[in-house]
Amino acid sequence: MRTMPPGLGRLPAFADLDAAGRAELWAALALRHSPGIGPRTVRRLLAGLGSALAAVQAADRGGHDWAQAGVRPHMAAPVARGAWRDTARQEWDAVRACRCSVLLWTDPRYPARLREVSDAPAVLYCRGDASLLTNHAVAVVGSRLSSRAGRGVAADIAYSLSAAGVTVVSGLARGIDREAHVAALEEVGSTIGVLGTGIDVVYPPEHAELFARMEATGLLVSEYAPGTLPLPGHFPVRNRIISGFSVGVLVVEAAARSGSLITARLALEQGREVYAVPGPATAQYTCGCRGLIEQGARPVATAEDMLVDLAPVLGMELAALAAPCPIPGWGGWGGWDGWDGDPLDEIFPPAASDDPVPPSAPSALSVMTGPNASDVPVTPVIPVTPDMPGTPDTPGVPEAQSPPVVLDGMAGRDAVRPPLEISGDSADVSAGQDVRAPLEPAAVPAPVVRPAPRPARPRRASAPVPCPACIGGGISGSTGDGPDDAILAFLHGRPGAHVDDICRALSMGAADVSCRLVLLEVKGGVRRLPGMRYERM
Repeated sequence: MRTMPPGLGRLPAFADLDAAGRAELWAALALRHSPGIGPRTVRRLLAGLGSALAAVQAADRGGHDWAQAGVRPHMAAPVARGAWRDTARQEWDAVRACRCSVLLWTDPRYPARLREVSDAPAVLYCRGDASLLTNHAVAVVGSRLSSRAGRGVAADIAYSLSAAGVTVVSGLARGIDREAHVAALEEVGSTIGVLGTGIDVVYPPEHAELFARMEATGLLVSEYAPGTLPLPGHFPVRNRIISGFSVGVLVVEAAARSGSLITARLALEQGREVYAVPGPATAQYTCGCRGLIEQGARPVATAEDMLVDLAPVLGMELAALAAPCPIPGWGGWGGWDGWDGDPLDEIFPPAASDDPVPPSAPSALSVMTGPNASDVPVTPVIPVTPDMPGTPDTPGVPEAQSPPVVLDGMAGRDAVRPPLEISGDSADVSAGQDVRAPLEPAAVPAPVVRPAPRPARPRRASAPVPCPACIGGGISGSTGDGPDDAILAFLHGRPGAHVDDICRALSMGAADVSCRLVLLEVKGGVRRLPGMRYERM
């Protein structure tokens, strides 16, 4: 079974978000809970204005800037009125109390393929190995009331895809979904489960053990607030995320009216490849698959059929991952040591009350580098309500601090609003911060050609070589210095070498090596033997 390397695949939890991260989360919840604004509108605002926070600020100014994102300005009225505040606060509190990670649309680790979807969610809640979000993925879906043969086909294909380094995505439902998850967990590609409930709700109940395994070596993802119950309308909506993660969608079994067909339709709208297992000609539980094939879906029987067809797409993704680029920065690691005040105190100022007003939240950098970083004083904050008066002067706040900016129209609408300056990236690294250095590569016996090491990257450790060398180098016997050439050189004189031996010898990630071997096999450079062993052709 695959295990996650320590320290990899970590996203910020609620307590890890800095000022910029919390501001963006609160603004994303404001858009989500505003009446009359759906996922497509939110996605337009995110793409057009750059962030949820910018969209909420524009709404407070009358919404005229929303037009440049293709949204009518009058739709900003509920946001400016603060009609979202009560329900958004409920989700905020639920996230704060939940053991999960927060992935915002503005985070550079947000999956690029999902970001392109027209109704991509502004925030996702995750548990497990978040490095799987950067992996190439294929969705395997099907009927809950599946046949034994269908479950066997799903398990066989999912296992083979995972063995090739491809992550399997599904919906954690009974039947085909469950078999795909269980099989994919056994190999390096692992699996992602997209929930139609809150991230902390196990559904169906008999999948409790599977949930625990996926949290340990896979990934659970949900767009719904923690504690959300399994309502019927949630599951068709979450299907867009299943197809959004994937380069292709495989439907194993589906009746004429099936949720799996919704996933296939969404995949077509998103420009994904759609595959289907034909099944028996007279079986009712496969008539949906036959209909897909009649409409142009590609019939497949094995994972190899899909991998050969997707090889150009997977090759392009591997080339991009192998390019020498640093991991994007993200300022969501400040560590607020339990700060649980009202979000965006500077943007949504607390009203006057008998309770003490908390000091301004320190910056993420000062928390990390201060002499008493773990002793940041915090004080609860009462959320703003329409009947509360304006915010008085706060004692103990330096005069140099920027005055509050009001976005929700509750107070201070005529006040002068200087631009809010929030940075999402940490500018410096403190002296005590852990900085990972690249691992020293293991010794490789001659005549192996080894790629030069570079700083460790989750699940994608590979040499900084040009993209063409990553895709096609070394098959003709040339002595290049790309990863493919290193694999071929290692296999020379070692027939039947196991994939784990290649990973250890070349200091490369298991998923990267597996997928490169699949592409080399398609090109005729290597041949796969039983037991995940390979030899050079």
